Amino acid sequence: MLNMNCRGICYPKQNRVDDPEKSIYRTGQDSIAWHSDDEPELGGNPVIGSVSLGNRRNFALKHKFDKAQQSIKFELTHGSFLLMRGRSQQDWLHQIPKIKRPVTERINLTFRTLKLGA
Repeated sequence: MLNMNCRGICYPKQNRVDDPEKSIYRTGQDSIAWHSDDEPELGGNPVIGSVSLGNRRNFALKHKFDKAQQSIKFELTHGSFLLMRGRSQQDWLHQIPKIKRPVTERINLTFRTLKLGA
């Protein structure tokens, strides 16, 4: 159901959405390092939607090239939806950093558009 709803809201008809990628963050030590979702099959300006379920976690962005640009940090709470599009993957890195405070499990569902024929 969630996949169907995200398809209708986020993605143009000429693209398709595969099953969401599921990530589980069991503790504050589970994290994902700085990266961009810039695989060729995602196209030049991919649309990426992400749903957070469970405990809150911090999300951070930093510019790839302009080191004077201040990084951006905010909290992803239960039920939040993050949409990255445009040049976000070309110009920015993002991460879920490790944290020291005790936390319960967080599940992240990530939806990506795949270019047909890629």
